Amino acid sequence: AAVAGLRLPADLTLLIMEHVGSLTAGEGDMVALARQRDHIIDQLARKLTGWAHNVKRRVVLRALGWATTAAAAAPVSGGLNPDGQQRIARVLNNRSRVDAEAIGNIEAVLWHCRRQDGSLGPQAAMGTVLEQRDLARVLLGQCPSSLQPRLLSVLGDASRYAGWLSFDLKNFDNAWYYYEDARSLAHEAENTGLGAFVLCNMSHLATWQDKPRIGIDHAAAARTWAQQTGDVRLQAFASDVTARAYATDRQRSACLAELDQAQTLLATAEGTPSHYVHLYGSDGLHAGHQSQIYLRLGDPERALDAAGEALTLLDGSSVRCRAMTIVDMGVARTQRGDIDEAARVLGDAAELTTVNHSARLVEVLRTARAGLQQWQGSPAVRALDERFAAYGLM
Repeated sequence: AAVAGLRLPADLTLLIMEHVGSLTAGEGDMVALARQRDHIIDQLARKLTGWAHNVKRRVVLRALGWATTAAAAAPVSGGLNPDGQQRIARVLNNRSRVDAEAIGNIEAVLWHCRRQDGSLGPQAAMGTVLEQRDLARVLLGQCPSSLQPRLLSVLGDASRYAGWLSFDLKNFDNAWYYYEDARSLAHEAENTGLGAFVLCNMSHLATWQDKPRIGIDHAAAARTWAQQTGDVRLQAFASDVTARAYATDRQRSACLAELDQAQTLLATAEGTPSHYVHLYGSDGLHAGHQSQIYLRLGDPERALDAAGEALTLLDGSSVRCRAMTIVDMGVARTQRGDIDEAARVLGDAAELTTVNHSARLVEVLRTARAGLQQWQGSPAVRALDERFAAYGLM
């Protein structure tokens, strides 16, 4: 009864880590050290499995079944229907039942998390993503050989997504840990597309941390693997992240060549599905990336054009992407000296932080506001500061 309110295994892991001294109380909802979290989960799983085989097996398995159902249901009530939740509980109670439907249920929850993250931010999705990753890791040891590649790919994608969410929370050490795990799992599954996608994410992270040459290294590897797939959109995406790394490294010619390559590929990709980047190119994401790249190249006019195109294409539920693009518009206006419009636009982007609580979004907003410092006495910038204060950004 004392632990009935815990959402297993994430909250229980936090509690255990506090008691063993690897996490101090009050560090928040996210586990500080991903590697330690995995170690605790692995040890806990082994201990409980041994206990279940030796002491009151039926009682323990019923408790674990309840916990799994609660974990699947609590964080994202729409992620799995009741039948799916019960099936996952039965699978954990008897892992010889691992089948395609059970793996599909994990995939469905992860897909739901992607939509939550895009609209509400990483905090809304992280707990559930880690729980599904834990579940996939537990099931892997009992998975039939015919389903091993699929479950490894699902686990790899869960790790990749945990890395992305950690990145968006600015927990970069955890992001690197999860990305490395995802890359290893992709290779073990011989899933070339997933491996390329993970490397794209790693390039983005390195570039964000102002390590563009490491970003170029990862992007080059991503391009090599992507070219071995028939996924044209993924190949274009790899060129896109390469261009961003080159722009950050001030290699203008190489950057523009990669942008041209991405656009050439996208011109042939219409109607071509992609398992990993979905509608990339037709959903505004490529244009949004272009706006960031042109800003880094010191070309605010082309950045404004690209940002405007992105906003016409981005879905309304893509709150973070829309907000990031609006920030780009504000920075481009600042570079042009259009300060009143820059301040107004940045205020609109700041308002979106009340919906999507991305730490990276807050960072780029504060950086954009710093670019207006010399005009801080103007009415427009004072009004912007009032909006920032209202949204808790000062």
